[in-house]
Amino acid sequence: MNSRKVAILITLFGTSLLVAKPAMALPAFAKAFKAVYFAPSENDEFKKAIRKANCNICHVKGEKKDVNNEYGEKIAELIEGDAKHRWDDAKKIGEEEGKAELEKLVAELDEALTKVAEMKNSDGKKYGEILAAGELPVPLPVEDKQE
Repeated sequence: MNSRKVAILITLFGTSLLVAKPAMALPAFAKAFKAVYFAPSENDEFKKAIRKANCNICHVKGEKKDVNNEYGEKIAELIEGDAKHRWDDAKKIGEEEGKAELEKLVAELDEALTKVAEMKNSDGKKYGEILAAGELPVPLPVEDKQE
């Protein structure tokens, strides 16, 4: 298993121990995104934007956490079934089976992040290029930019 997958697995597993009942959004997915894009970045403004956007990297601000934005929809399409239900089910079953399901989710998320990086947004720009340029995959609402 490569180091990226190990980092994501550790993040997902560690979060599962800290979060008693996750919301529709999975904090572990946000942490996995940060492991791929935040941690290796040396761009302080980009890191600040990621911190500020947090769950809104994938979700629509002001909506329930089961409402994804354009980027979140692309990721969700690439993950088998309902990730939240799978996450919850994995926490309820035995340690070995639960760990196997978490590993499967990690692999799917890792693959989804890689595939989505090659996909284009509604403006025709690749998400990977947007992120490499130090920008969020979706713009923050105007009121969030003015701080």
